[in-house]
Amino acid sequence: MGIYVSAYKASGRYLDEHFAFLKRHGLNSMVVDCKEDYGVVAYDTRLEWPRRIGAVRPYFKIDELVAKAHAAGIYLIGRILVFRDKGLYNAPGYPYAAWDRVSNEPWRYLTTDTDPATGEQRTSQGEYWVDPYCEDVWRYNIDIAREVQDRGFDEIQFDYIRFPSDGPLSRLTWRFQKNGMGKVEALESFLKAVRAEISIPISTDVYGYCGWARISNWVAQNIEVFSRYVDVIQPMFYPSHFPRDFLGSLSYIDDRARTIYRDGSNRAVGIVEGRCLIRPFVQAFRIGGETSFSAATTSTYLVSQVQGALASAASGFTLWNASNDYYMVTVPLGPMIASAAADRQR
Repeated sequence: MGIYVSAYKASGRYLDEHFAFLKRHGLNSMVVDCKEDYGVVAYDTRLEWPRRIGAVRPYFKIDELVAKAHAAGIYLIGRILVFRDKGLYNAPGYPYAAWDRVSNEPWRYLTTDTDPATGEQRTSQGEYWVDPYCEDVWRYNIDIAREVQDRGFDEIQFDYIRFPSDGPLSRLTWRFQKNGMGKVEALESFLKAVRAEISIPISTDVYGYCGWARISNWVAQNIEVFSRYVDVIQPMFYPSHFPRDFLGSLSYIDDRARTIYRDGSNRAVGIVEGRCLIRPFVQAFRIGGETSFSAATTSTYLVSQVQGALASAASGFTLWNASNDYYMVTVPLGPMIASAAADRQR
């Protein structure tokens, strides 16, 4: 059980603060970005390919982080964003980019917002997707995973192991797709290749609803298939990300949040049938209308999620806050974890 830490905050005083937080709450693991948003390789890699495409920004020294974490008894999980990667997308000639069948150019998902100062409309590309069928893309990510493994991390975690979910999806075409290979088969083939080369535990992040049912949706996250190759699946059962009418008869901050984690985790455990562990991400952030919650309500919301995870057949949980500000944790988690462990032994 642990927390997510961005690469930027995986060194110096920030790291010491995270270690203290973990100790204070009886937690023992840390998910750290090794290849982060936009494809930035965030540690002092020795690999030539990321350097050649200008993707390296070493926020932390991997050997130092490993030594400090292990000295503190912390289990280190290296997070790698796979198919959303600006560096690979923008490689000269766009050889790896997802492709637009209409314009015959790299596929783009453009969004428009308004500058609050000038009122001007601004259009930007927020996501850069590469082709999940491309074996060179697989190779690039596997090489990073192998280096992270060989330099001492305890587990490799793959995020954005999926197809795009938003934007002009009907315009997408996949230049590396082989005859008879669908989206689920593409992700399965990638994981099979990973499993052949990575000896430490492998985990994957998936949308929360992928833990609720056996589905092969447009993003192709099928946990029944994933479980054949990985050791841990981490569903993001964030209550805010389910439709408001989902379990809508239950109280939003407590019963609904608790039920989503308890029942969602149990359903996921049933789907994978013992082939891997389920370790959900807990929503340690507020979004939308949740930002108006009082401090007491915010605390209850977080505790309810943790209670749901602990009451399930899941194997722990990971707190997620993109800014690493775990302000929602206002009561000690250690006693809850110890109590749940005791209940399981009865």
